[in-house]
Amino acid sequence: MHRFVLILVAGLLPAVALAEEKPGIAALDLEAVGDISGDLTNLLNEAILSRLTTSGRFSSVLSSSDVLAMLSHERQKEVLGCDEDSCLSEIGGALGVPYLFRATLGEVAGQLMLNLKIIQVNQGKVAARMTRVFPDERELLAGLHMAIDELVASTFGRPVSTQDGITLLEPSRGGTFLVGLRMESGLLIRLDYRLLRSLAVGFGGGASFDRTTFFETYAELALLGDLAGGLYLGLGAIYRYWTWKSDSYDQVGHQSGVGPLVGYRWRSAGGVIVQGSVNLGFLNDVKSNAGGPAETTRGFGGLEIHIGVGKSF
Repeated sequence: MHRFVLILVAGLLPAVALAEEKPGIAALDLEAVGDISGDLTNLLNEAILSRLTTSGRFSSVLSSSDVLAMLSHERQKEVLGCDEDSCLSEIGGALGVPYLFRATLGEVAGQLMLNLKIIQVNQGKVAARMTRVFPDERELLAGLHMAIDELVASTFGRPVSTQDGITLLEPSRGGTFLVGLRMESGLLIRLDYRLLRSLAVGFGGGASFDRTTFFETYAELALLGDLAGGLYLGLGAIYRYWTWKSDSYDQVGHQSGVGPLVGYRWRSAGGVIVQGSVNLGFLNDVKSNAGGPAETTRGFGGLEIHIGVGKSF
């Protein structure tokens, strides 16, 4: 069993690393409408590029000058005269980036209106958009980062933690491959997928130190917090099949149960996951010796504790 686990881990890690690859995005210059100063526009352009870069969500962030440098003269004319989302998506396709960031700023009734949107290039549609109104330039500069964070979060997932001033983003849906230890069980591998921020399903397996092997399916439901990151409280449900081998006979069985769950999940900028959970469960345990009658016990199953390190995808 231990050899099987090592082979499985070695085979899955390259695929997980590939799945974690981040997308690129091109940020076009902010379009000023009306009496907006060039100095303010330049400051906002630099602030937008800086915030997108330090979000940790994109493999590369191209500026408008980068875009023009990569396109032919005829294509540059198209970019300068392009205002439709479908037209912009064609430009993004020519650049080889899956997303475009577009911003406009104008003055309405003495206030500043900022419009932001992210265009999904391969589908030629707006993935997310938002409008924010600020009373003056001071409030605009103070609120720009939050507006960008909210727009990016609505497209890719909300911020779950910060590291060295960089906002880390975890998608609302996604999977995790985890290798770790379970108390009283030994080596554990898990592969789960978040259907929602509050619900994940998955399967796992492992080998304990007393020659027990097990395979299981499980579900985790967060009622407080969410499974994308940080501390969460909720319910855990599990079905496990196990075998135990001795020198004279084999024992097999299966367990099922549900109980309160406490967990914590941390994600690094590179997508490395550190995760642990404690499940206080009621278990229905059915076991039998090889060829013998089954014995069923029901009751408190004790603490299920696991901790491990993995990769999100």
